[in-house]
Amino acid sequence: MGYIPRRLERIALAVLATAGLLAQAQAQVSPRTVTVEVSIQARALAGRTGVEAPVDHVTLTHAVSYEDLNLATQVGAEELGRRVAETARFACEQLERLYPRQSESIARCTRQAIEDADSQVSAAIEAADRETRGE
Repeated sequence: MGYIPRRLERIALAVLATAGLLAQAQAQVSPRTVTVEVSIQARALAGRTGVEAPVDHVTLTHAVSYEDLNLATQVGAEELGRRVAETARFACEQLERLYPRQSESIARCTRQAIEDADSQVSAAIEAADRETRGE
């Protein structure tokens, strides 16, 4: 009987610790980054009963730096796109490992994460173009 509350307590502590590390990491991120996020509404098995208990919305966030890129060039812009796509795929694979068979396909998850980050990528490229023109 005490197994489920202890397990839920451990899960809650792990989530809080992860959130603290994420907040700390985000505070140290350069402003020249694009944020890639993937998320699901996950369920976890509670104890030995096999009953699923809802878990809050799970989101994985990764910062993609372009500090070393010149986004005003075709090569720089393409490299940022490649980095975002690679990071999106990595994050979706992580989500699948953490919550197997609960998330959408890795390919669909990756496409969605890239689409979600696209406005940030476009804004960064436009800012680099304006900077190059001296605006």
